[in-house]
Amino acid sequence: LSLSIVTNTKYDISCLLLYSKICGEEFGKLIATELVESFCAENGDEITKLKQSDKIGEDEKHFKEFENKIVYAIKNSITPILEFLQSQKYINIAMLISSDQLLPHNHRVDAISFVSEYRSLMFQTKQIMS
Repeated sequence: LSLSIVTNTKYDISCLLLYSKICGEEFGKLIATELVESFCAENGDEITKLKQSDKIGEDEKHFKEFENKIVYAIKNSITPILEFLQSQKYINIAMLISSDQLLPHNHRVDAISFVSEYRSLMFQTKQIMS
């Protein structure tokens, strides 16, 4: 097991993430960062008010409500990964194709045309390989 600790310095809120060592340190840091930043964006100001009034820890509703949003915070980590890949030499564009969805959503790529061309290419590839 590995541990990644990321702190949002504005709100002084930390995320401690336990993950498999196989995933790598960068993965752990990325997911922990997305989690803490998503939580702070949604609850940071209210948590600060609770700290100032010395009522922090009396009400766990912020954490309980955020449980349902963890999946979305993790999904948001896809965009920074694609942006990192795209910044690498010899990579013009990085995309993730999942079902009928193309990520990231941008105006430079017509998603419908791309997915249709991709499916056609995959079909032709399967025919050649069989």
